[in-house]
Amino acid sequence: EAAETFQYRPNSSARKLATGRTGAIGIVFSSDRNMLLDPIFTDFLAGVASQCSRSDNDVLVSSAQGDEAGTYRRLARVRSVDAMLLSSPTVDDSRIALLQRLGMPLVVHGRTQTGRNYPCLDIDNEGAFHKATALLIDLGHRRIGLLNENLRYTFATHRSQGWRRALTSRRLSAPPELVRGSRMTEENGYRMARSLFELPDPPTALLCSSIFLALGA
Repeated sequence: EAAETFQYRPNSSARKLATGRTGAIGIVFSSDRNMLLDPIFTDFLAGVASQCSRSDNDVLVSSAQGDEAGTYRRLARVRSVDAMLLSSPTVDDSRIALLQRLGMPLVVHGRTQTGRNYPCLDIDNEGAFHKATALLIDLGHRRIGLLNENLRYTFATHRSQGWRRALTSRRLSAPPELVRGSRMTEENGYRMARSLFELPDPPTALLCSSIFLALGA
């Protein structure tokens, strides 16, 4: 009651010394792939910030200038955050092993195929794209193009697998010529869709990995 009356707030540095916690969650993005220009990432970041504010935590966003591993080591060394959030994981993502060696708690937005145990939040990308492809097949389409992200990212690999599994389970071909992969922007959606429609036997339907690719298509 006294704290409320006098609007007392504990000193953050003193609280860190007393509890060993910083009250901050860290996110690092590589400067060669400026995620702050990616609308999907900014939506993700806005959700993280909103949830952290409810639990009285801050979000520390750092840019890795070429040496992403070095940035994680620095954050772990100075203990400026309590945990790390990893986004856009690749199929063989080395960040997870690094943070586990450093003793830094982490949560991954997505999954990898490293076989390591780690907490993550993800959707069934393969199942979703299997269902979407099956829907197009049920509508009569046989040549279905896939506009995807680069296959180095796990979610893109899973979506490609869902597309292929739906076609092959109906005894249809899944030709690589109908697949395009690049950064999920409206411009790339336009370019990739145009390249598919210029094929001698173009697709009659498109499956897009993001709304931005769909807008471009």
